[in-house]
Amino acid sequence: MPKKQLIYGTIIACCIGFLTYAIYNNWLIFNLPFFSTSSITVSAEKTEKKRLVIFVPDEQGTKNETRTILWSTAKADSCFHLVNEWLTVLDEEGLTKKKTMIQSASFSHNEQNLLLSFDHLPFREAESTHTKWIVIESLINTLHTAFPDLKNITFLVHHQPAEDTHLDFSQPWPAQGFKTAKPPRNLTQPTRTASSPFTIMIDPEGDSQHTGRIIDDTFERGITLQCAEELKLRLENTLSGVRVILTRFPGETVEPLQNAAFSNRLKADLFIHLAFYQEHQAPCHASLFYFVYDPIADFVSKNQSYAWIPYSNAHIVALDTSVAFSSILYKTLQPLHQQGMFQLHTPKGLPVKPLIGIQAPAVLCEIGLNNKDAWHLFVPLLTEGVVSIVRWAQQKSATPAPEIETVQPVAPTVI
Repeated sequence: MPKKQLIYGTIIACCIGFLTYAIYNNWLIFNLPFFSTSSITVSAEKTEKKRLVIFVPDEQGTKNETRTILWSTAKADSCFHLVNEWLTVLDEEGLTKKKTMIQSASFSHNEQNLLLSFDHLPFREAESTHTKWIVIESLINTLHTAFPDLKNITFLVHHQPAEDTHLDFSQPWPAQGFKTAKPPRNLTQPTRTASSPFTIMIDPEGDSQHTGRIIDDTFERGITLQCAEELKLRLENTLSGVRVILTRFPGETVEPLQNAAFSNRLKADLFIHLAFYQEHQAPCHASLFYFVYDPIADFVSKNQSYAWIPYSNAHIVALDTSVAFSSILYKTLQPLHQQGMFQLHTPKGLPVKPLIGIQAPAVLCEIGLNNKDAWHLFVPLLTEGVVSIVRWAQQKSATPAPEIETVQPVAPTVI
């Protein structure tokens, strides 16, 4: 082959190879006239303006506004606009210190499970558990009204499971919310061995690594520990045949689920978690919680065995008793609530993080303080409530044990 033809062939082959590579990588795009663009269809979702109800955080869950949002045939897009409008309402009402942004909203294939991702949760870490629940409940009510078929909602932050010190978001939250929780009205006395001492575990919030919320010029962990020590002393002086145990001491670090394992091994008869937060208004607020993941299913499932129970179902073993104990404690504190000394909220079942994995009857008591020394006022009240619980549980009679009627909601004071 002549040398000249070889050079031309090499150049042509290189050019063809370059053009092929450029077209393959979309470096060159040809729009030839014999290809009709009419065959290419562009799918555009139909959108319209729609008036929807936006629920605002409120004690009774009835405060709402009607807003106009963009409603699309794409369900996830409509949900995104709805949640974004709800966040806007919170910002306009001054209910958030920092603007929260929604990152994404997506439904499962059956459109009954929703995943919501935010840049951060729509409340401050220092807020009370009760306030956090009201905020989440208002969002759940807004979504359930717009999407009646919705079953569960998973809360994410930066597309990862949301983390909070007081509420557990590792499991989906029911779309019907927790206001619909209707525990049995009559709860029977728990069965226990009469010869064994009644074991009470008091769990103060915080540890050496977690300071808790700031109250005046001190931390929550120090106040809860002082309160727990004083409560332990009073109970031991008031009750005989009772074993009172603190879950931590100064300088100790508590690992995740450590308290649950401790309580389950000892087969505690009562587990109380103490928490405090800064209250700037009078009267102070007090809330009682027992652990519930699903306000309907958890009361239907009755797991009577203490063996081979997933930690997420551990609370079901003594759920009825937890409701009974929280009701007794509530009734003990109710007279002072009626006198206006503090605002006491009715016991509520929520996925409260400090009670995860505990099989014993467990109650979380969270109290707002006007100042760092106000906890002294609540120790006698807590002592009286725990004494009432112990005496009721220790009653022995040949006749059936008296039934405890659960607390029914009362007209709350606006927070």
